[in-house]
Amino acid sequence: MSRKHTLAIGCLLLAALAAAYAFVSGFSAREDRKREQAEAAGVIPFTDCAELAALSYTSAGTSISFEKDKDGIWKYTEDDDFPALQASVQTLANDLGDITAKRDLGEVTDLSVYGLDAPAATFSFTGTDGQDTVITIGNETEDGDYYAIKSGDSHVYTISDVLMNYSDYTLYDWLKTDELPSVFTADVKEFKIDAEGKSSHYIRTGKDDEGNFIWYRDSKESEENRVEDVSVPNHLATAITNLAIFDCADYKVTDSELSQYGLDNLQAVIWFSYEEEDSQSDSGSETEDETEAAKPSEEDSSDDENAEDAENAENGSDDGSGMSSLKEFSIEIGSLDESGEYYYVRPAGSMAADRIEKSLVDDCLNEPSSNAGSDTP
Repeated sequence: MSRKHTLAIGCLLLAALAAAYAFVSGFSAREDRKREQAEAAGVIPFTDCAELAALSYTSAGTSISFEKDKDGIWKYTEDDDFPALQASVQTLANDLGDITAKRDLGEVTDLSVYGLDAPAATFSFTGTDGQDTVITIGNETEDGDYYAIKSGDSHVYTISDVLMNYSDYTLYDWLKTDELPSVFTADVKEFKIDAEGKSSHYIRTGKDDEGNFIWYRDSKESEENRVEDVSVPNHLATAITNLAIFDCADYKVTDSELSQYGLDNLQAVIWFSYEEEDSQSDSGSETEDETEAAKPSEEDSSDDENAEDAENAENGSDDGSGMSSLKEFSIEIGSLDESGEYYYVRPAGSMAADRIEKSLVDDCLNEPSSNAGSDTP
């Protein structure tokens, strides 16, 4: 190869290297400008995942993870029986999938400067597309944000404290606590309280001419059982409707663990039936012809109205505005907790040992003397 030819090849290589350098330098400059513009606009995409299939986080040595089942329900990965609060888990999923960074600090050689070598928390998620993302969060900034990095990206960013707000969550912060039926005194049709060999059983049949509830003790088949002073059943019915779960002590109690909460030797059992208004999903769906055909004739309307009034009085409904169904519920009362301020309880159908304030339970168990309250709550 001639010297002249070799020199030409060298010049070409030098030109190619210069062009490559110019391209890289220009690309880097463009990226810097884009980053500066994004920071100025306050819109630096950090994560972008429309739908998550799994998520987890680790903080202070505690790791918690959830994943969606085939029905789209979030499940605690360690126990399918854990009743996860779906709305809360989904909120975390939404937050993880759509994070906007405040600043892009570029590539950093020493992660320890930002506390990213010993992270305060780590969050991971998998999208429905199978893509995994890991977010590592380091120190807090002076303005309350946090330094963060994500898998597949060598830059360090600052993000808001949204994720760190979850880092202190324990498993029970994700628990869907048992709830008692939301009913009013007027909804209670019948109740029975069995406690320490004593039973209080009352049945309500409607209202009298003065608007007071009509109560029977033990059986409504005999007028001898009708309660003259209805303040006692009114008080107890109201006390039952005031019961409310304070928190959950143990979401999954096995038979061998019942004694820890006094649920193997119950203090009392409270049972009640109540009316619940049915949803009128078919309301307004009748055609004009069907509506016209359903109208009673003038001569029948008076009898129908009287029958309706009688039925409403029996059901305790004043206006007959909607159909209702009769439901029932019971709750077992165990022992007091260590503080002596709460009873351990177990609602019907639950695996949990919950807690209810002692005063609320005592109000149900201690039947008042006559004339302890008004006739109609």
